Amino acid sequence: MVLGAFFACEKREDSDLSKDLQGEKGDKGEQGEQGLQGEKGDKGEQGEQGLQGEKGDKGEQGERGLQGEKGDKGEQGEQGLQGEKGDKGEQGEQGAQGEKGDSYILSESDKLEIVDRIENSKEGLPEYWIPALQDGTKAINMALCEAGANKSSFLFYSDSHWNYGSKMSPLLLKYLYKNTGITKTVFGGDIVNDESSDYDDMSYLWEWRSMIKDLPNHHSVVGNHDDGNGTNNLFSEEYVYGYLLAPEETSDVVHGEGMYYYIDNTSEKTRYLYLDTAYKGVDQSQKSFVDQALKTTPNGWHIVAVSHIWYMPDYDNYDKRPVPLTGLSSNARVLTEMFDAYNSRSGEYASCGGKVEFCIGGHVHYDYDGRTETGIPIILVETDSRHIRGSYTYTAGTTTEASVNGIIADYDNNIIHVIRVGRGNSRKVKIDNSAETYTNVLPSALDASLSGVYNETGWKANTRWSSSTDMELLADGSYISGYIPVSNGDIIRISNCNMKFDGVCSVFGYENNNTSLEVWGADSQILTEYYDSVWEDGELVQFTVVAHDEITHIRIQGGGFSENSVVTVNEAIE
Repeated sequence: MVLGAFFACEKREDSDLSKDLQGEKGDKGEQGEQGLQGEKGDKGEQGEQGLQGEKGDKGEQGERGLQGEKGDKGEQGEQGLQGEKGDKGEQGEQGAQGEKGDSYILSESDKLEIVDRIENSKEGLPEYWIPALQDGTKAINMALCEAGANKSSFLFYSDSHWNYGSKMSPLLLKYLYKNTGITKTVFGGDIVNDESSDYDDMSYLWEWRSMIKDLPNHHSVVGNHDDGNGTNNLFSEEYVYGYLLAPEETSDVVHGEGMYYYIDNTSEKTRYLYLDTAYKGVDQSQKSFVDQALKTTPNGWHIVAVSHIWYMPDYDNYDKRPVPLTGLSSNARVLTEMFDAYNSRSGEYASCGGKVEFCIGGHVHYDYDGRTETGIPIILVETDSRHIRGSYTYTAGTTTEASVNGIIADYDNNIIHVIRVGRGNSRKVKIDNSAETYTNVLPSALDASLSGVYNETGWKANTRWSSSTDMELLADGSYISGYIPVSNGDIIRISNCNMKFDGVCSVFGYENNNTSLEVWGADSQILTEYYDSVWEDGELVQFTVVAHDEITHIRIQGGGFSENSVVTVNEAIE
């Protein structure tokens, strides 16, 4: 029975003829246990090897890595754009006229080497610039934090003479703009150097423009070279305006009739005057413009005056370093007289409430700090080009090849920070144009302890200063003042202080009481070199404190002081 049934079942399976057999096919559903054959699905586990396909996913990650490599090449491509700017430089080379003018500072191999450095360094900057920029960034940000809200701040550079330098300043300025809290840049004039009459040779101007194009809030003043031929006005005002100022027009610019304008910075409460002392100069139109700009400045606001020329070099002594200065230019004098009257609230300015804080510019090609009659600081900065008239050196491929500045005027602490990146040194300029000055009297000079007046008259008769022993000695007919407080850049005026019998008036500078730094003024020549002095009929009548070290006091030795003697600090003699 069992065996027969077995064969019968086999038959039924083969023929699939009865419903009963179909039911047992449900047993085949049990063969779904053959899903155990799904153990063959272990091969499906091989499908897990499809997990190896996941390893293929890793392969996809590898493809991403390849994309990253392409990104690196893309960065190099951006640097290659700078190389294209170098091509524009080649166009400048085609203007061989520049070479005839001995304008180019670098050989072709030098230029290519610098371009190569730029292309293969951080953000287009050679590595040798990075530490200097980092130090400058830190100093600028610290000064900004100390100043708080009551300040005026901007990046500043001047006298780039574009085809006569490294062309590095736009890159330096962009780094500082990106990494500091300063939001504006000012150019002090003279982007041109060749002074060529051929407009084609001006192509480097557009190279400069292309390099500063993405530097936000950049504004310029006109220099004496920017007309194409020094002061000969070879190019029309329209042409100069077109390449220099027109590309910088913004909605907040208030124009005059010439190349002068002002911009208000409401957050700083500062009105920036951009003036022309170099192209047409301060004519009646510009004078009227400045007059209205002063009168309409809101009460409590600061005024900063930017122009190219303030002081004039002494071209008769052009071989000296630094080149001596002859004083304020005639155009600058017109402006400073207006500023002094404004700050003094004289005449029509009696009801005004702003204040001219300082003036800034270039032209003389070295660092210099002067003052107006009432003590308004006038700050001049080192050239950004190779035209050296000061005491610094220019070496391509080092941080001496360019010079830019961070300017932070801290009004709460009465200090202007001039933070240098590149050739030259940082410095601080005191804001003391409202400090006490002396009118028509000899100052009540301090005694040796700096704790009181020297004596009732501020001087001692029959006394001279011994430079060899650093002490007072008796000497008939010689007089010496006490210690007079001064700062670098102060203007000292002298009247009725007679020379000694040998025609000599000496000025002694001191870092503190009883410490003589150096004797200046053994004769007029030495005084001229160190003090920018003025002599009339053999008498010393004025000098500016220009110290190579920090000078805090001076003493004056002459042939005789009296009740009619006058020594003023930052004040005109009436």
